[in-house]
Amino acid sequence: MPIAVGLALVATPQASAQSVAPQTVNYSCTAFPQYFSVPPSVTELTITASGAAGDDAPHGGGNPGKGALLTGVVVPVGPGQPLDTGSTVRIDVGCRKHWGGSFGGFGSAAAFLGFSDGGNGGGATTVRNESTNAYVVVAGGGGGAGGTGITTFSYGGDGGDGGATPTNGSVGIGLGAGYGGAGGGSVSAAGGNGGPAGAFDRGGGGGGG
Repeated sequence: MPIAVGLALVATPQASAQSVAPQTVNYSCTAFPQYFSVPPSVTELTITASGAAGDDAPHGGGNPGKGALLTGVVVPVGPGQPLDTGSTVRIDVGCRKHWGGSFGGFGSAAAFLGFSDGGNGGGATTVRNESTNAYVVVAGGGGGAGGTGITTFSYGGDGGDGGATPTNGSVGIGLGAGYGGAGGGSVSAAGGNGGPAGAFDRGGGGGGG
């Protein structure tokens, strides 16, 4: 079930408990951790997760990057598996907009000839075992848009998309235009790096997802 920003979790019971229907839980951005306890008899979780898109530059600029979308990720449940019955699962749904989100980078400030700071990166959506702190699923966020330069025909670079192979932000066009931020990966919870603001003639870079 593709979702714009958030997470859907389906808990599937073992064969001997098929009279118990699978449990589906949906989560959205709250800017705070959310929790799920794995019920007894569950053998696997199926997770669809999406990272948040990057943010626009405050005063115009490039296009923000898209967050990663992971669909139908099956996580085994049981002894020796990433999760067991009774495990507490911590869920952080990536947020968009001006606070940087969960694991989203912050846009760089505009340099001397930059008109606009870079946009913040979108937050990653993550699922981890609360007791071991091991990440089970990470959907990286998109990079923020690069800020606009001081001249009329300058445009900030686009933010990179999040994903298993995240993309870097593009270079801005024109005097003072900022780079877009890099997208965040879907392997660890670390976000990508924001694009550089430049020493003199670049607007702000976007934050990583």
